[in-house]
Amino acid sequence: MLWKTVIGHKQAIAALQGQVQAGRIGHAYLFVGLSGIGKKRVALAFASAIFELDGRPDTDRLIVNNLHPDVRRWETNKKTLGVKEIREWQQMVFLPPTTATKKIILIDDAQKMTTQAQNALLKTLEEPPLDTVFILICSNISKMLSTVVSRCRVLRFNPLTLEQLKQAMQQLAIESSFYELLVLVANGSIGQALDLAEIFDEFDVQQLLGEIFEVLDSGDSYQALLIAERLVKLDTELDMVLYLLENIWSSALRSDEHLRHIKNVNVGGLLLRSQKRLLQDCQSLMQARKQFAQYQNKQLVLENLLLGLMEDKHD
Repeated sequence: MLWKTVIGHKQAIAALQGQVQAGRIGHAYLFVGLSGIGKKRVALAFASAIFELDGRPDTDRLIVNNLHPDVRRWETNKKTLGVKEIREWQQMVFLPPTTATKKIILIDDAQKMTTQAQNALLKTLEEPPLDTVFILICSNISKMLSTVVSRCRVLRFNPLTLEQLKQAMQQLAIESSFYELLVLVANGSIGQALDLAEIFDEFDVQQLLGEIFEVLDSGDSYQALLIAERLVKLDTELDMVLYLLENIWSSALRSDEHLRHIKNVNVGGLLLRSQKRLLQDCQSLMQARKQFAQYQNKQLVLENLLLGLMEDKHD
């Protein structure tokens, strides 16, 4: 069963399994949670459990390989999902299942739907075919119309814990020299860990972080200015470095002991800072990223940031 391949999300799984066993499968579901935390895997496992009621063989393999004729995925690589696409896909909704007694319509990144697209979908959700189950996967429920949400059974998914994320990475055989750092900063999202792994491999991020922390610990203002000059030259990777620093500081704010296991990065001094000071540092890091987005002087912003992070570090 595909349920066994899902890591975490026990409450959502228990609720869905109970509905299948009780024969109370709804006509529309909305899975809500951060991108990349496993919502789609749960949706596919749910589809498999529904089809198992028919006793069809080889269901799991067909679903995993996107070959099952009665699992129909509505998705796009575009920034938005428009009404034209929804109406084209809706023409297939009233076609009967091919091999099963039900068909699953899986709408990935449902928050991409425009208002017009959601209104078009709403008409189908209000009077759905009896043999159809809609599963909307969404990372931002605030972008969904309340009328669409009200037609769905909403299940909320939490980010994976650090241990669950480690397990997921091992399951996917993710090997990276930045393993500990990935686990720490991926925010409980295996999808984000995969994206970050590709970026980290392009430049030696841990060596750079190690140098930054070495300068912060030394209290050498001149070296801090030199580091700022180097960071500006990173260009597109600069925001990633600030993102990593922001996550490391927020982990210190949570007193996360996993920080100590990041290779080549000495964060011992960071863990000695007061909660008040760590919070101020986090706010400074967030402000720096905001200033970059506003195209302010990067060199000056970085110099002020590093000097600010350096001073009175043991208050």
